[in-house]
Amino acid sequence: MAPNDEPGLGIVVEHESGHGQRMVTWVEHGTIIAPGLVKEVINDALEKGWHPEQPGDELVFRRS
Repeated sequence: MAPNDEPGLGIVVEHESGHGQRMVTWVEHGTIIAPGLVKEVINDALEKGWHPEQPGDELVFRRS
């Protein structure tokens, strides 16, 4: 997980079962968290190796 002083807002996504790899993407304060942004964040994470249905260490990304 990012340090407590991480600037911005965290978008946290995990499989509904709660048993897969968790993903956090940090975005700048003031960013509107709309469905389209969440879709982009999920697709980016999948392209970078996130496996939401498999156990694994939490992945943390930053979107600028």
